[in-house]
Amino acid sequence: KAEDSFDRSVQPSAGDAKTAVVPEFYKTELANGISVIGTQTTEVPMVTMSINIKGGHIMDDLGFEDGTAVLTAALMNEGTEKYTTEEMGAALKKMGTGLGVSAGPNSTRLTMRSTVENFEASLELLEEVLMRPRFSEEDFKRVKKQMLESIKNQRTSTDVMASKAFNNLMYGNTVLGRYYTGTYQTMNKVKLEEVKSFYEKSFSPNLATVVVVGAISEDEVLKQIQFLNKWENKNLSVPEITGFPKYEGPQVLLIDKPAAPQSQIRIGYLANPYDYNGVFYKTSIMNFALGGNFSSRINMNLREDKGFTYGARSGFSGSEYPGAFSAGASV
Repeated sequence: KAEDSFDRSVQPSAGDAKTAVVPEFYKTELANGISVIGTQTTEVPMVTMSINIKGGHIMDDLGFEDGTAVLTAALMNEGTEKYTTEEMGAALKKMGTGLGVSAGPNSTRLTMRSTVENFEASLELLEEVLMRPRFSEEDFKRVKKQMLESIKNQRTSTDVMASKAFNNLMYGNTVLGRYYTGTYQTMNKVKLEEVKSFYEKSFSPNLATVVVVGAISEDEVLKQIQFLNKWENKNLSVPEITGFPKYEGPQVLLIDKPAAPQSQIRIGYLANPYDYNGVFYKTSIMNFALGGNFSSRINMNLREDKGFTYGARSGFSGSEYPGAFSAGASV
């Protein structure tokens, strides 16, 4: 039998708080206004690079149908002027590089992960995707059909239905209150020419931030990404969003979903925009004990004390716009 001198009748005291170790990073700006931030880490011979372009679904508010941003990003994952969809996929696979474009509520992001050895060659493909997307009719029809089927499938998910309804309650009839993938009706109206127009009116270096993390020096990074200076600066701006709803007291919304196996519960309100060291940061730390962790109070109460649900969570979201505090569970 194992023996030790540890007294298990006495609860251990908490140790000293650990000081966060923030990696050293560099910040600079390219000639055409692109912000660059990066850090060198040699743990593995890989490099991850992302280009975040402000706008995303918000740019749909420039006169485009909801969902145009998402469809545009999806089509940028297809062929370019130089490569067909199949050729692009084969080239990426041969190098072991991951490269993808996606659009969300307030940004479009290009993300690339490659080995250090293939970083330069991978950037050549990223340049093609970013600056010379093909936008062919054939790709458009196929990708749009996939998007329509995905939107249609959302009505089979009580989780997605609840999230969309909650989002609309938080942001009302603003562009943020309309789900970023659009509806079946709005997506069905999008034409290829509108996708091309969206790309021209929404992508500009002055809205872009580049982040590079990996086993590569600052000098080498800046040398390799000089091609971004060929990206024309259109000095675009993101539409201003105002008029979020204000509620006088609690509101209840019920959506009837016949034959649903369980109920989706969402509770919350519009709170704060994101910050890294202010109110948003502090409330996020507070929420770790409330509902941000598996052993948090909300989860343990509903799961272990009441036996109501598999799991429950709460949390704060936020960007440069106010985000919601929400608590939710499948019951």
